[in-house]
Amino acid sequence: MIPKEFDAITKEDVDALVLNEIPEGRTIEFKEQLPGGIDDDKREFLADASSFANAGGGDLIYGVREKRHASGKTTGILEAAEGLAAINSDAEKRRLDEILRNGTDPRIPGIRSKHIDGFASGPVIVLRVPKSWASPHMVTFKNWSRFFSRTSAGKYQLDVREIRAGFLASESLARQISAFRSDRVAKAFAGDVPFSVEACPKLILHLLPVSAFGEPTVVDLKVAQLLEAREFEPMGRPHSYGPDFNFDGYAVSAARGNPAVCYGYVQLFRNGALEAVWTGFTREKALLIGPVERELLLGVPRYLKLLQKLDLDRLCSQASLWLG
Repeated sequence: MIPKEFDAITKEDVDALVLNEIPEGRTIEFKEQLPGGIDDDKREFLADASSFANAGGGDLIYGVREKRHASGKTTGILEAAEGLAAINSDAEKRRLDEILRNGTDPRIPGIRSKHIDGFASGPVIVLRVPKSWASPHMVTFKNWSRFFSRTSAGKYQLDVREIRAGFLASESLARQISAFRSDRVAKAFAGDVPFSVEACPKLILHLLPVSAFGEPTVVDLKVAQLLEAREFEPMGRPHSYGPDFNFDGYAVSAARGNPAVCYGYVQLFRNGALEAVWTGFTREKALLIGPVERELLLGVPRYLKLLQKLDLDRLCSQASLWLG
């Protein structure tokens, strides 16, 4: 996978893959052409995409050419990035979306594509497939049903034992996410939270990356500390707010009044989960959707951007909201 926030990928990043002779592997695969219209090409595309979703996620890069052995077999190492000639980018995006929509079960959520211009023959297309919380995904194409995953050597077909383990892991992930949310909500209402907040109705938002509950992940809190303070701003347009390291990770609290009273905070856990709590409305206002809707519309995009900068956006699986 290109080690960069997806929206920030540029031509220079693709050129760097060629210059540094980055090989194909568990999280990246190179293709000279887009999938064609024949059934074999569609099956190959579905197998590639689902293998990333069932493993750790990754990038499919179209419009690049690999080096070849004397026998003509590809080496998995890039030789050039020339782009795709004579394509309609929008039409191809719709075509690939349709193939994925009709050819996987369940559908793979969160796939994004990016068309990068500036190459000799046309654009390079990067398709980023996130690790899926709904895995394992099966390829279902014209009575052809298969499960795929990936190793450093590329994709491979899962056997019965691995398929069973995949379903069990998916169920375990859902239970872990549910248990985390229930525990955090209970602690919020019991006052067992990073800051002593006002005892009134609470709006509690959770953004939970798959990585926080699947494979072990530890967020670099120093990187979080260097991000813009605006992205950590608690809900409620606070008069003042400030950061603090704590046992769970990195948190920012919001205060108002004199003496200052904490009425909300944002907690980034060490595993990448994010919790935002706001108590800045009266019990009467809690009955109205307006204040809640406003804070969510302002806060959620801000916190998603924060996760993007920490390279957690591709794994973001669920958000929960509690009000009471």
